[in-house]
Amino acid sequence: MLSSRYTLFIGILLATGLALNSFMAWQDRDLVRKGYPDFTVLYSAGRLVRAGLAASLYDVHVEFQTQRQFAPEVSTRHGALPYIHPPFEALLFVPLTFLPYLSAYLLWDALNLALLILTLGLLRRYVPLLRSASLALWVLCAVAFFPIFVCLLQGQDMVLFFFLLAAAYVYLRKGADFLAGCWLGMGCFRPHLVLSLAIILLFSARRKAVAGIACSGLAMAAASIAVVGWRGFLEYPGAVWREEQVMGRGAIVPNDMPNLRGLFAMFFHDGHSVALALIAATTVLLLVLGISLFQRAERASNLELGFSVAVLVTILVSYHAFMYDLALLFRSEER
Repeated sequence: MLSSRYTLFIGILLATGLALNSFMAWQDRDLVRKGYPDFTVLYSAGRLVRAGLAASLYDVHVEFQTQRQFAPEVSTRHGALPYIHPPFEALLFVPLTFLPYLSAYLLWDALNLALLILTLGLLRRYVPLLRSASLALWVLCAVAFFPIFVCLLQGQDMVLFFFLLAAAYVYLRKGADFLAGCWLGMGCFRPHLVLSLAIILLFSARRKAVAGIACSGLAMAAASIAVVGWRGFLEYPGAVWREEQVMGRGAIVPNDMPNLRGLFAMFFHDGHSVALALIAATTVLLLVLGISLFQRAERASNLELGFSVAVLVTILVSYHAFMYDLALLFRSEER
């Protein structure tokens, strides 16, 4: 059980976090209703697939027209909030499009809360700290953790990735590396995160896990081809690159990114050759460090520490990272 001093400290942090987050949610309630959150992107992608317009998933003009249909009051948006996720993820949101936008947003958040509870419950057996207090307390702590709150407020999909990451960790603990990789591979809607973890696992002799990632990745690729066809699938990287060139029309702000790119954007113009060289060199160094620490942790029979380091390194080296990506650190900080 937690000591009385630790319990008091947790209680103060919890109450403060929940109060501030509740105030922010109340202040932004009208913006949510109008369609400002990132959920707009996922909802519009689902609507395009449902309407048989999947080939236009990355057509910013069609995206904008679709988003204006259910979010016409967003005064600051003069173009589409771009969908840059792989095509297969749009399938997940098709059922939600049978509901009005706000109802779909609230249902998606409710599903994410349920998934968050399931994730913490899954980890309780393998993370001793989570057994030191009730599950309800840890759920409240998670909601008070600002990156998770932002994920819920924005209607993002990082809680789903958090669940897949937790499932992968559990199966690694069980020695079922291939199944662990399969779970992680289902998170390919965040390919830059999965890739970094795959590299660390590959060079840490967890090749069965990498094979599992590859199998799931191939299945996700097949689903993407089924959604947009071969041509659309092959054009996807180019669509992402085009959005990168225009900074997602204001949606991509390197200076706000909690990663290496954000760090060097403070000193160099984003995309500058010096910045790119520094990012590349530091990424390699961090990956090598992450592999080394993962291997050392495994030799010490401390997979929990090694996996936490791998997650932290993955966020730092990811070329895209936003506040809600730090939701994954709730797992890392449990140690």
